[in-house]
Amino acid sequence: MVVIHDELDLEAGKLKVKIGGGSAGHNGIRSIVAHIGPDFHRLRIGIAHPGDRDAVIGHVLNNFAKSDKAWLDPLLDAVAEAMPLLVGGDAPGFMTRVALLTRTDEQKDT
Repeated sequence: MVVIHDELDLEAGKLKVKIGGGSAGHNGIRSIVAHIGPDFHRLRIGIAHPGDRDAVIGHVLNNFAKSDKAWLDPLLDAVAEAMPLLVGGDAPGFMTRVALLTRTDEQKDT
């Protein structure tokens, strides 16, 4: 099983994959761990911390800003395309494929 979730402690648009671990205060992950245990793939998508502790709940529960579409849509498309690699057990291959699919034109030229 792969659980895709937001991560405050990652820069917006960054990904990390891991298996197992705690909930780190994420209520959704806490609930999943309580039901099935901790041993599942976690695809963490960075949403960045809003900078103010009092703004965290609104930041997490609100919709993405329109300006986030510039990175979010290509990232989600790349994740969907590369997902067979992750499901097949190739987390490094998955991450490489996502990175290649989300390169900007400037990055492709270097």
